[in-house]
Amino acid sequence: MSKTALDYLWADMDSFSPFVPLLPKQVQEIWDFGPNPAILPLIKCPPPAEWGLFDVYAYRIRPRDDYLDCALYQRLAFIRTGINPFPRLLSLQCYLLHPLTLGVKIFPSSLRCLSLYPEYTSVLDDRAELALRQAAQDAPFLEELCISAIYRLHLGAKLRPLGFKKLHTVQLIANVLRPDFQNFSCLLSTSPIRNLGISLCSSLDVSFRLGGAGGLPDTFPHLEMITIRDVKIHLDHFASISAYGRFFKLLAERRPPVHFIEVRMGRVCVGRRSEYVRGFLATLEPLVDAGLVGLKVEMPLYGAWKVEEDIKKRLRPEAWPSLACFEFMLTEASR
Repeated sequence: MSKTALDYLWADMDSFSPFVPLLPKQVQEIWDFGPNPAILPLIKCPPPAEWGLFDVYAYRIRPRDDYLDCALYQRLAFIRTGINPFPRLLSLQCYLLHPLTLGVKIFPSSLRCLSLYPEYTSVLDDRAELALRQAAQDAPFLEELCISAIYRLHLGAKLRPLGFKKLHTVQLIANVLRPDFQNFSCLLSTSPIRNLGISLCSSLDVSFRLGGAGGLPDTFPHLEMITIRDVKIHLDHFASISAYGRFFKLLAERRPPVHFIEVRMGRVCVGRRSEYVRGFLATLEPLVDAGLVGLKVEMPLYGAWKVEEDIKKRLRPEAWPSLACFEFMLTEASR
């Protein structure tokens, strides 16, 4: 089979299983009984000559979805300290099952897209920060970063910005607490981030966690697009609208302006539905006046069918002629 055909077949492997027969015999035996992390420090790495066949095929792999193989990728990197198992990776989805060890190469310099997942819902040690610092050191040209679940960073006085030179897209897929968001903001403050996605506990946190001195508008001067996700909104819709209004006002005053905003609400349960939608639309006007180019809103609302027709007309693109892109999806929320 030609090298080109092999590259095509092996470029996107969704399982570690095809690599097991290629491992040195000593390492294969360990895998047969299940790789116990407790014995990893006792394993002597086989000589380079025994890794030859594995390396030939591993060199062809570009994306690596480690969630399919739990910690096998990390354990293999531990055995081969100082050598990355897949040196040409462009993307990696990686569970942080174990804190990273000094000298273990998880992130190759070729990496452009990284997704980090913890072992549990909330990680209370410093493995997230250590992983980010190692990624910044070993893969400084990373372009996209996704962090899933809640991370509580133990940074103390050692908070220093990371050296990502090309990082333009960051997605924080979790309910981020204010101190942790500020910590992440500081870590990424020197990166040229243009696209930021963040999840919140509720819309009440929009201005509290993202606004104010040292908040999102100040920290990321290159921002062009923001995606905000939050969970259910109940009853106190005036506070919710006020929170959005304060934050959008901050963005409207920012220079250069944000070009695109996407808001994905959780299920909205309020009494005066028409008034809620009208109030939210009013909060958008300062952004539009400031030069917003595109807007997308998803609002699953209990009793959406009761919203007045004159308000529904304002949810159509023709009602916002200055926007190049406008999409407002008002849908009936499911129980």
